[in-house]
Amino acid sequence: MVVGSFTNSDVPDCANPPLLDQLQFIRLRKLLTPAMAQSLESRPTVVDFREESPWVQLAKAHWLNTKVRKAKPDVIKKQLWDPLEAEAFNSRSLLILENLNILEKFLWPTYTEDASNHHVMLIALIVSVKHREHLPIWRESMRRDL
Repeated sequence: MVVGSFTNSDVPDCANPPLLDQLQFIRLRKLLTPAMAQSLESRPTVVDFREESPWVQLAKAHWLNTKVRKAKPDVIKKQLWDPLEAEAFNSRSLLILENLNILEKFLWPTYTEDASNHHVMLIALIVSVKHREHLPIWRESMRRDL
């Protein structure tokens, strides 16, 4: 190989993730960048946690008022991933979901070796949000053997 030039074969496999298409990968990479500026408009308000909020309704239906045993793939994909992707993984929605304890009460307790790629990516997104907000990521109550 000549110094200063490279081909596509020189790029590591992680540059072309097999689990996500390129557009999803670019969106997630931008989201996970620590230098991302947060404006006050992107912060959740009290209004975002009212009963009529779609995220609150989803949380009440699937993890706030019930003991979750298994996450249904259609809930992960159609009710969580697809709306988040449609709004380009909006920080406000991710913060709302974090405040609704999605990681502690839904995503982590229902994670198994057979979890979908969307389930794993949602865990990564919420962990990233917690890290960015300087919140504790793993609580003692979340420890378990896999």
